[in-house]
Amino acid sequence: MDSIQLAAVLAALVVLASMISVEIGLSVALIELALGVVAGNLFSLNPDADWLVFIATFASIVLTFLAGAGQRRRLLRPARLPRRRRDAA
Repeated sequence: MDSIQLAAVLAALVVLASMISVEIGLSVALIELALGVVAGNLFSLNPDADWLVFIATFASIVLTFLAGAGQRRRLLRPARLPRRRRDAA
């Protein structure tokens, strides 16, 4: 398979992953990883290809960003301690 055709297939898989994630309500990152594993085995991708290494590195950075952006900030903040009442004495 030519590099251009392979890039087109990978782009189609990314779009497919986003549509699947919206339908089933699962994280797009998990579906992209699963589809990437399936595509890698199905198309026998050469992991030493320079452009594929670049895409994999870039995707890992994006997935790390998405994992951090998906966190609930309220859960990450430390809980406030209740205020102590001053005695009227």
